[in-house]
Amino acid sequence: MADLPVDPPGDERLRQLLAVEQRLEDLVRSARDDASRRIAAARAAGEERLAAAREEAKRDDARRAEAERVSHAAALEALQTVHQRALARITATSDERLDELARWAAAQAIGESGEAT
Repeated sequence: MADLPVDPPGDERLRQLLAVEQRLEDLVRSARDDASRRIAAARAAGEERLAAAREEAKRDDARRAEAERVSHAAALEALQTVHQRALARITATSDERLDELARWAAAQAIGESGEAT
C-alpha cells in the first residue's frame, strides 16, 4: 500500500482554531479602528460646538456692550440737555434778580445775628 499522508485529527482542529483566532483578532482590530474613528469624530464635533459657543458668547458680549454704549450715550445726552437748559436759564436771569439772589445768599450765610454761620 502506498503511503498516504494522514493528517492526524488534531491538525484539522488546530487549523480551525487558528482560523477562528485570526477572525477574532480581525474583529477586535476592526472594532478598535471603529472606536478610534468615533472618538475622533466626537472630539471634532465637541470642538466645533465649543467654537460655536465661544462665537455666540462673543456676539452676546458685543450686543450687550453696544446696548450699554447706546444707553450711556442717551444718558449723557440727557445730562447735556439739562446742563444747557440750566445755563440758558442762568444767562437769561436779569441783573436785578441776580442782585436779589446774592443778597439772599449773603443773608443766609451771615444769619440774622449779623455774624457768619
